[in-house]
Amino acid sequence: RTGILPNLKYMPPATSRDRINIGNTEFTSQDLAFMQSLGSVEHQTDLLHAIRGLQATLGASQALPEGVAMLSSEQLVNVLQNIQLINTLPALAEGQQLVPMNIAQSTQQLTEQVKQQGADVSQIDMHTIDLVGMVFEYMLSDENLPDSVKALLSYMHTPFLKLAFGDPGFFERPEHPARVLLNSLAEAGTRFVGNDGSVQYDMYQKIKDVVDRVIKDFNNDVNIIAELFIEFN
Repeated sequence: RTGILPNLKYMPPATSRDRINIGNTEFTSQDLAFMQSLGSVEHQTDLLHAIRGLQATLGASQALPEGVAMLSSEQLVNVLQNIQLINTLPALAEGQQLVPMNIAQSTQQLTEQVKQQGADVSQIDMHTIDLVGMVFEYMLSDENLPDSVKALLSYMHTPFLKLAFGDPGFFERPEHPARVLLNSLAEAGTRFVGNDGSVQYDMYQKIKDVVDRVIKDFNNDVNIIAELFIEFN
């Protein structure tokens, strides 16, 4: 796939019955072709245009209030690291459904922890928070995406907010590994997980494993995100 790694275009040879084994799972060649198209640049370009529209609406940052300290982006990332460790995927009893992470509450946790340090969040950083929220709103508003998958993907908000503070390319590059990974997980959930509880290829668990690793392992190194994208596809 252009912009990530060229060898992602590789497809294993088809079997005589046009089915392909990867690990212990058998896929049709049509499924493989679809999975190769996950995270298409076209989807992300649409979102990029919407983000730029919001950036234009937000405009230049307002003057900072006098006498109020503003945390740097690096300091905000440290605060978010603590929040990320709190907002892990909860253990569920059999038959219990995952409740989506409350993104608004997570944002409130961030501002409260900043204020506990006698500081505030700058207007520029608030814009970043709004833009990351827009990325997730775009994804979570998809009526074709099962609620169970939406709940899973909502837990990636805090790690992605951390990434956005340290990597402006998150907004500017539709092929950014984190953006493509999120899109890939959403499209796989749409195709292989049903709102009626049906799941193909154990896809819900595979998505859950990726989300869990992002929460536990991502510590501002985008290479982890790229590796997860390659493994998942």
